Amino acid sequence: MASSDSSTKRISRSPNGCNAKPIYLKLRPVERDEIEGIADLLRYSIGGTSRLLILIGLQEYRRCGLDALQRANDEDYHRQHDDRI
Repeated sequence: MASSDSSTKRISRSPNGCNAKPIYLKLRPVERDEIEGIADLLRYSIGGTSRLLILIGLQEYRRCGLDALQRANDEDYHRQHDDRI
């Protein structure tokens, strides 16, 4: 294998036992682009990067509770409707 091949290879970061059913979700193109950009920086898979971002979100939820979810939902709603204007 050439060194250029190994420099672009993504690293699997799923811990042992991470074999639960997959979660399927839809993202806006800009959201997916952002996750892909983060994955490129980390050299992680898109799925592995998404898992880490979900873990960060769970930490925020545990810290702030339902208020954090409501705030995120409100911001997403306004962002979605502002994009249509």
